[in-house]
Amino acid sequence: MEQESVVDVWRQGRAGWRRLRARWRPLLAAWLLVVALPMPAAALSAELNSLLFVVSKETEIYRQVVVAGQNALPQGARSAMLVADRSDPAALAASIAAAEPELLVTVGTAAAELVYQTLYTAGAPRPPAVLSTLLTRSGYAAFVERYLGGPAGAAAARLSVQFLDQPLERQLALAALIVPTADKIGMMVGPANPLSAERLAELDAALAASLMPVYLTSQDNPIRLLEPALANSDLFVPLADSRQLNLATSRWILQLSYRYRKPVIGYSASYVDAGAVAAVYTGIDDVAAQLSATLAEWSANGLPANGRERDPAGFSIKLNRAAALALGIELNDEAYYRDALNSLSQGVDNDLGR
Repeated sequence: MEQESVVDVWRQGRAGWRRLRARWRPLLAAWLLVVALPMPAAALSAELNSLLFVVSKETEIYRQVVVAGQNALPQGARSAMLVADRSDPAALAASIAAAEPELLVTVGTAAAELVYQTLYTAGAPRPPAVLSTLLTRSGYAAFVERYLGGPAGAAAARLSVQFLDQPLERQLALAALIVPTADKIGMMVGPANPLSAERLAELDAALAASLMPVYLTSQDNPIRLLEPALANSDLFVPLADSRQLNLATSRWILQLSYRYRKPVIGYSASYVDAGAVAAVYTGIDDVAAQLSATLAEWSANGLPANGRERDPAGFSIKLNRAAALALGIELNDEAYYRDALNSLSQGVDNDLGR
């Protein structure tokens, strides 16, 4: 298949991509502002001199993130690393008291829970600023509700987070690029990441295709709800939810994908390895790069006065050509889809810069 540029696709109006790009702009503007604009600085240290990294496990992936963060610090800054599965709240509290870090960086879900449990309990000393990475939106929301009473408490506690989940706009935009002729996009929605009616209407209005959500809980029989959803859609987009629901549904979704010859656009590299046609996700390099950029900014400008929530600044794409071939889908190369998604974001930046 001859490779077409993104500009050619827009000009020819291929499968509504030009319309999609225009419609996405208002929705993408919100999270692009969140990702791109600098955080306001507080009247704290002008540069970061002391950090404590808390990682869920001592593995190469977590170390890669920590090293990226350490390399962004000013010369002479002190940093240490603590492993969550070898610690407990008392040991962490002692480490914090000894190190007196200006910033505590959590890497992973278990690390975040240990830190929140330690710092945000009644009677605990005033905690340092915290930045959490490698944490899903649903995991963060559950911890913040449990330990801080909600988002307002997190902001006041100077708790910031860089989410692992990609914006849904990107996943749907990739789906529209993979199957540009789709009229109906099925979508699995679970309780950990619910969609309000208003949010669903915004997403639906931004697409040439119609969204057809199916709502599942861990108590539902997955096959009973998923089979008609895949049978009646042109492609299927599962949204990441709790680990329990993800495991319970992914096998059925992929089996039904081949039974009804409907491609699945997933949210992780492992979903593609298991049989999805494509996925846009946050790779470990993306996490490390965003942490490095954030720490470099905070070293130069000071820590933020209040906590902030950030979507991933970068993204990774993975394609499964064998799955696409089996389903009769002709894929472009990865660079084509990356350029398209980047151009979509760039269009928003240009509009905002006028």
